[in-house]
Amino acid sequence: MESVKRFSVGFSNHSTAEAVFADDFDRVSAENLALQQRLTVQDQRVDELENLLEHAFGAIPSNDGWDQLCAKILAALQPTAEAVSHE
Repeated sequence: MESVKRFSVGFSNHSTAEAVFADDFDRVSAENLALQQRLTVQDQRVDELENLLEHAFGAIPSNDGWDQLCAKILAALQPTAEAVSHE
């Protein structure tokens, strides 16, 4: 994203406010919306893949190799502390 130029605007009552150009605001808002839509699609895909894995866990007969793989997959699916803090 290009940087957005900010301006400090003073008022006669001695207060100030930050302002940006409408074009910059609109561009950044559109970029944000596009990124949010992409994130939503990827979140849905992750949910679908997690559901498929959970279904596979119950559908495949248990054996040592499969059980170890399942444990590794389940561990990988657990959110990290950093990921949880961003939710």
